[in-house]
Amino acid sequence: MNVLFDLRDMLNKTIYCGVYSMLLFSFLVMSCDNSTNSEPDEPSTEAIFLNFSILELPNSTFTINENTGMISINSGAFDDGTTSLTAVFEVSTGASVFVEDSLQSSGITTNDFSSGVTYTVVSEDESTTISFFVYVSEGVPFSYLFADEIGIELNPSGVAPLSAIATLSTNEETRVSFTILGQSPITASFDSFSDSHELAIHGLYANATNHVLFSATNELGVMVHDTVEITTAPIPDFFPELEIDVVNSSQMEEGLHFSEFGLGRNGVFEAYPFIFDNQGKVRWYLDLSEYQGLIWGITFMDNGTFYASEWNGVVEFDLFGNLLRQLPTPGYILHHDVIQLPNKNYVAISDKEGTKIIKGGQEITSVEDILIELDYNSGAIVNEWDIAAILDVNRIAVTDGGGDWFHMNSLWYSEEDSTFIISGRNQGVIKMDMENNLEWIIGAHTGWGAAGRTGDGYDTSEFLLTAVDASGQAFQTGIQDGSTDSQEFSWTWGQHAPMLLENGNLFIFDNGFNRNFGNATPFSMASEYVIDEQNKTIELAWSYGRERGSDTFSSIISDVDVLPNTQNRLFMPGFIQGPPNKAKIVEVTYPDGAVVFESTASFKNMFGNGNGWGQIDIIYRSERITLYE
Repeated sequence: MNVLFDLRDMLNKTIYCGVYSMLLFSFLVMSCDNSTNSEPDEPSTEAIFLNFSILELPNSTFTINENTGMISINSGAFDDGTTSLTAVFEVSTGASVFVEDSLQSSGITTNDFSSGVTYTVVSEDESTTISFFVYVSEGVPFSYLFADEIGIELNPSGVAPLSAIATLSTNEETRVSFTILGQSPITASFDSFSDSHELAIHGLYANATNHVLFSATNELGVMVHDTVEITTAPIPDFFPELEIDVVNSSQMEEGLHFSEFGLGRNGVFEAYPFIFDNQGKVRWYLDLSEYQGLIWGITFMDNGTFYASEWNGVVEFDLFGNLLRQLPTPGYILHHDVIQLPNKNYVAISDKEGTKIIKGGQEITSVEDILIELDYNSGAIVNEWDIAAILDVNRIAVTDGGGDWFHMNSLWYSEEDSTFIISGRNQGVIKMDMENNLEWIIGAHTGWGAAGRTGDGYDTSEFLLTAVDASGQAFQTGIQDGSTDSQEFSWTWGQHAPMLLENGNLFIFDNGFNRNFGNATPFSMASEYVIDEQNKTIELAWSYGRERGSDTFSSIISDVDVLPNTQNRLFMPGFIQGPPNKAKIVEVTYPDGAVVFESTASFKNMFGNGNGWGQIDIIYRSERITLYE
C-alpha cells in the first residue's frame, strides 16, 4: 500500500514538473517573440521649454509664456551690466535648442542678452519648431519688434522747423504711438496695424534736444519702447515774447494755443503761424513768408490740414507747410477770411477788379465788398455776392473809409437757413441770404441811407435791429443811435469774427473802434447777443472785457471762440497798442467770467516803422487746438 502510494506520488510530481516546464518554456518563447516583433517608441513632436533660468542669476525666476512666445524675468532683476549670460533649461523629450544656427547646451552655451535672445526649440521628430524670446531687462528690448533703428527726418518741407517724419519698420505687424517728453508732453497713437510706419511728428521743443518715446505693440499685446533724440534750432528772433499770466489747468479746456502771427516787414506782412503750450513754449510754426502777404483766416481740418485765403486765391496746407491745394482767383484779391460750405466749396472775401461806387457824388473804386464762391475741385467761381448792392456805401458815421466803405473782415455761414453773417468793420454786422437779399443790420442807428452802388436803392434803416433789455423793453434813443453806452447794452464797433452758437445766439469780438463815435473810454468785449428776427430786436446776453478797459483794447483784427468741452469763452485781442504792442489770449468760464488762462505775446516789431500796413506785427486770430486727437 505504501509503495503504491509513493509511486503514484512520484508520477504525479513528474507530470506536474513536465507541464510546468512546458508552460514556462512557452511563456519564455512567447516573451521572446513579443520582444522581437514590437514597434519602437515614436519620436516626440513637442517643442517647449519645461523650465528656464540663467546660471549667473541664481536668485532670479523666469516666466514662460507660450501664448506670446516670451520668457521674461519676474524677480531678482540683473543690473550689474553683465550681458553675457548662460541659459540653464529643460525642454521636452528629445528636443534640441538653437540660437540662430548654433546648437545650445544647457548650462554651457553663453549668449549676449543686451537686446534679448531668441531661442528656437526643435522637436525630436523635427516637425515642430517654436521660438521663445528671452530678455532679462525691465522691459521688452527694442529689437524684439523693431527691425531697424528709427529714422528721423527733421523739417522735411524746409518750412516746419519743429516737425519731423519718423520711419519705423517692425518684425511683424504692429500699431505704434509716440510721446514728445517734457513739461507739456504731446502723445499721438495710431490704431492701424502694419510692419512699416511713417509718422508725422509735430510739437517738438525749439532750441532743445527733444526726447521722443516710441512704442510698438503687436497683435498679442506685447509692447516695446525706444527713445530717440531730436535736436532743434531756436525760433527766429523776431517772434513775439510769450508770457503765461494765468493758468488754471483744472478749469481750462485742454489743448495748445494757436496764433496767426503776421510779421510786419517794411510795408508787407509775412505769415508765421505758430502754436505754444501752457508754459509759453513754441511747439510748432511754419515759415510761409514765400507767399504774398498774410495767410488769412486759417481753419484747421480734422484730417490734419488747414485752409486759408492768400492774396491770389485759396490755399490748403498740411502741418508741414506743404501746399496741397491752390485755387487762383484772377481778377479778385482775397483777404481776411474764407469759409467752407457743406458742399465743400469755398466762400471768400475779396476785392473785385473794376468795381466802382458813387460816393459823395464822385465815382471811385471800391474794395473789400465782394463775396465769391469757388468750386472745391476746379476753383471756378460759381457764385458772387455784392455787398454794395444791399447797403449804404455813403454812410460815414463810424469812419470814412473812402473806397473801403465796408471793410468786410469776416463771415459765418448758417446751415439752418442758408444765410451769411458778415462783419464790415466800418459799418456793422449784417445777415444776407444766398440770393443777395439783406435780412437785418446790427449797428448804431445813425447815418443809414439808401442802398446800392449808385445810392438809388431802398432805405437800409428799415433793416436795423432795435436794442432791448432782458425784459424786451427798447432802450432810450441815445443807445439806439450809438451816442451813449451802458452796462446793459453796447453795439459792436469795428467788430470781428462773428459766429452763431448752438443756442442761436451771435457771439462776436466787439473791438470798440470809435465807440460812441469816439466819445467813450476805449475797451473791447467778447459779446453774446440774442436776436429776435421776427420782432427785429437785439439783446446783449453776456459779455466780457469792459472791466479790463485799455488792458485788452484792440482796435483792429482779433477773435473770439467757444470751447466745446468746458463751454469756456476765448477772448483774443490781436493788437493792443503799447509800447510794446501785444496780443492776448484770455480764457474765461461761462457765464461767470473767471479767468482760467491768459497769455501775452509782446511784439518786437523788428522790421517795421510802427505805422500803417505791414509796418507792425499782429496776431490776426487765435484759437485752442490739439495737434493729435
